[in-house]
Amino acid sequence: MYRTFNMGIGMLVAVDGDIAEDVIHRFQAHGEEAFVIGEIAPLKGDEKQVELQFQDS
Repeated sequence: MYRTFNMGIGMLVAVDGDIAEDVIHRFQAHGEEAFVIGEIAPLKGDEKQVELQFQDS
């Protein structure tokens, strides 16, 4: 299910890392909570294609 459904993430916006903080501030200025939740990167060797990392909130 994690590969098909967003499992609780309300909306995802993929942006260049150079502007991520600016985008977060813009969302926050409109009363939205925004966080960097990951990155898109090429696989290296035998890495898993998808790796779930959970953070205590």
